[in-house]
Amino acid sequence: MIEHNNLEEFGDPENYDREELADNGAEQHPRVGFYGDLAVQLGGAALDLACGTGIVTLPIARRGVEMTGVDLSLPMLNHARRKAEAEGLRVTWVHDDVRSFHLGRRFRFIVMTGNAFQAMLTVADQHALLDRVAEHLAPDGRFAFETRNPTGHDLRTHPDEEFWQHYVDRHGHRVNMATTQRYDEENQVLHWTVYRRWVEHGEPQLRIGRIACRFTGRDELNATLARAGFAVEAQYGGWDRLPLTASSPTIISVTRRVQFQSHDDRSKDESTTERARARLKFAGTGVTTSAAWHPTAYVIQGEIMAESHVHIRALPDTSLALGWAGAHTLTIDRSERWGGTGKGFRSGELLRLAVGACYALSLQREAAQRGIALTRVAIDVQAEWGGEPERVQWITCAVTLDAPASEADIQELVRAADLAGEVTNTLRQGTTVRLVRRSSQEPDAPRLAAAQAPVADAVLEMLATGVAAGALCALLTPAIKERLRELRGGQVLEVRVDDSTSQEDIAAWCRLAGHRLQAVVNDTPEYTRYFISKKLS
Repeated sequence: MIEHNNLEEFGDPENYDREELADNGAEQHPRVGFYGDLAVQLGGAALDLACGTGIVTLPIARRGVEMTGVDLSLPMLNHARRKAEAEGLRVTWVHDDVRSFHLGRRFRFIVMTGNAFQAMLTVADQHALLDRVAEHLAPDGRFAFETRNPTGHDLRTHPDEEFWQHYVDRHGHRVNMATTQRYDEENQVLHWTVYRRWVEHGEPQLRIGRIACRFTGRDELNATLARAGFAVEAQYGGWDRLPLTASSPTIISVTRRVQFQSHDDRSKDESTTERARARLKFAGTGVTTSAAWHPTAYVIQGEIMAESHVHIRALPDTSLALGWAGAHTLTIDRSERWGGTGKGFRSGELLRLAVGACYALSLQREAAQRGIALTRVAIDVQAEWGGEPERVQWITCAVTLDAPASEADIQELVRAADLAGEVTNTLRQGTTVRLVRRSSQEPDAPRLAAAQAPVADAVLEMLATGVAAGALCALLTPAIKERLRELRGGQVLEVRVDDSTSQEDIAAWCRLAGHRLQAVVNDTPEYTRYFISKKLS
């Protein structure tokens, strides 16, 4: 994947500190206060992984916290040690790999900063790191770290040098820094080459360094954490604790270890309803056992990034609505007590369906990874509602599995599926639900006469007279996507649609996909012509 040891940028620690000071203020960076406050609040000893020159380690130590720093770069570690000794700070420095170290003790707080998590270039590297964190984290401790948000950064390849910053090195030379970047989409790794240029004794000097960083999106990150046994307690998009959004430059995570509850201890918390239960049936044994997970409150807080879109349109003069995502549709109905007719899924049923489907898919995925052939998966989901305003008080999933595997393997499979479920993790960790009013007025795309119509580079005809609006839109979405793939950025696709859909629906899809509804022409009674300009890549 890389042709170097990924340590080239860390061989000159004194100038590294000067670069950090020029780039982000080094110890004045707000991350120092953020992590320092967490360390002080938690109390006890703290561990700084990939600590470098101690830019975060030393300020926390000054606040009276017992600190240990681990780093793979010996020059960086030695420089950190000299700085600590100069201040009379007692810090334990360990030269080791964060994927394989063993200190034989636990810490209330573990931190990994400087986007060092991105130095884990594979999923296996990430899991090795998280295993070491789990080994060294106290049961009531917290692991906090940050990583660059891929949707908040330009990951395109830039082969030409771009100026980054300048600093004054330890010899008084002004050093100009420029970079090029190449993105490996398959491995999600961005390769930076850094060029440092300065003049020494009248002669131009050049030093080139290389560094590779893996970009992990929020959903993948949280799934990786869940599989490793970590729950996300909070996630932010900025050091001032701003909500995490798709455009946030960083993903700051504060996590804790998930504490599992044994079957023998279940009676101690029998009155707690926020638990998930699974009934496991083992093939050929006739043994039925139960596993209960540590109670977790289901709350709605935080935020989730919009990476997929579901559309819902009410059907006029009925209690029904049609929902669709891509080409997949379902019918939604109100509860009978609110005038529903029983012809579609109710909201509570959709929630239970999402939870159960999440478990089913997670079980299948985790079983495939372990080479376990599931011959039967049956999931029944119950929920109890209450409170004011009304919400789900608890959800129980009863899972029955048949598989040629041992009890221990099945228990581990269910545990892994429980940790990896996107829907259930969202419920546990919470997400903001915003209701945003959108104007019912038609969007601004002008209605033009035929003579004023733009010249289209391709035509897509979707005539389906009598088809419900939502159903036609469900067909339109993949069809429009497919035709736009054939066009270059800026080219125009003409979509001919009959009046069973609306300009608002077409415009909404264009906004979500990033394309532009350029014009609408209605010059025939048979169909309306929508001119969609493909977004520039």
